[in-house]
Amino acid sequence: MRRLALVLCLAFGCGSSAGPNLPDGEGLASQVKIDGDDAPVAAVRVDSVAWRPRRLLPLSFDSLDPELEIEGTYAVFFRNAGDAPLDLRYDLHFLDRDGFLIDVFNPFGLPLRLEPGAALRHGDLFSIRAATQNQVEDLATLQVNVRVVAGTAP
Repeated sequence: MRRLALVLCLAFGCGSSAGPNLPDGEGLASQVKIDGDDAPVAAVRVDSVAWRPRRLLPLSFDSLDPELEIEGTYAVFFRNAGDAPLDLRYDLHFLDRDGFLIDVFNPFGLPLRLEPGAALRHGDLFSIRAATQNQVEDLATLQVNVRVVAGTAP
């Protein structure tokens, strides 16, 4: 019976729209790492990063500590401060409060094309997996890893 209650709580959020034990947005951090081979990395600016976990779903019911899926939203604001077009690829690394990797999300719709002086908001929904409830509770940082390549002809 206790197991059934845990499963129902995970599936329906125990009365909370954010789900049980999800970080509430306060204290969530973001980091940006920009890298590139022979590309004008200095021209890429990330003006801001916003993210928020929204829903927690159980993926298995095999134990009292099932694998969990975390769904949420994110947005990254890119800007090309250079005078040449750039193509960007990025992925999202979700880290716990000690900096250990929980999961990686690879966004759709890449590469992004940034013309000189252009700004672009890119974001959507993310879905990651956590092996334990502790990983969910320790979720603390979204690290945006950007890879820059010089713009090529479309």
